[in-house]
Amino acid sequence: MSNDLSEIKHSHNIIDIIGQYVQLKKSGKTHTACCPFHNERTPSFTVDEGKQFYHCFGCGANGDVIKFIQEFSGVDFVQACKDLGAQVQLMPSKKVQANITASKTRNPLLPGYDKRDPEKSAEFLNGCELVGNHYENRSLHYFAVSDMDGEIVNVAGVTGEPIFIAGGVSHLAGAWLRQNDTDNWFVVADFWQGYKISVQRKINVLVSFCVYNTLLICKYNHHTKRMPVLRYEDTQAEQLCDEMKWVYLDLNGKLTKKNIGEYLD
Repeated sequence: MSNDLSEIKHSHNIIDIIGQYVQLKKSGKTHTACCPFHNERTPSFTVDEGKQFYHCFGCGANGDVIKFIQEFSGVDFVQACKDLGAQVQLMPSKKVQANITASKTRNPLLPGYDKRDPEKSAEFLNGCELVGNHYENRSLHYFAVSDMDGEIVNVAGVTGEPIFIAGGVSHLAGAWLRQNDTDNWFVVADFWQGYKISVQRKINVLVSFCVYNTLLICKYNHHTKRMPVLRYEDTQAEQLCDEMKWVYLDLNGKLTKKNIGEYLD
């Protein structure tokens, strides 16, 4: 097993892997970004290519490439190794077969993504009371997070700050905050901003949890009318600005519609 781990780590540059999920910027001997594990506006997340190690000075998250996949994807150690190309003998046979089947139908333009823990999420929701488009448990409000096929992949809770249950959020998955019967949706990366926009303006909002997911959801799924909402601190947004109309959310919460070809300042 130790040989397999060494091979996994040495066959993947941590910069390339983490760069698929956050936009890294070179800063001296390290790369920096806003941490994908907590909300922040000033980057405190660093990746050391020489040491193949990441560390966030804001929340304390740290580890190697395998640990990053575990934390970001909400999967266990074995699944993270599989995602990074470990030998299939490490995996239970049912999971191996399921992944082989999925890989044959997966869009090659999109990154591989897991289903998280739908059973755990569904079990948790069964203990809550459904109120409107959310569930209540004590003083917290919880929203089901589902993938594009409608399967619950985890749960997001709001009581001033987002709380994620069952280990993070998958690509092409989001919290659907329906406020009207139309099929028009704003796609907002930040959960709390999306929640406020949805409640205050009675607008349908799909919370994508990061701009990278926003790009994938808006670009590759056209069965609903989705307009991305971008903020001044959002990264990886240029492609969305090039390809579709979008909405700009300023520091005061004002929404302004933009056209194709316009950019963030």
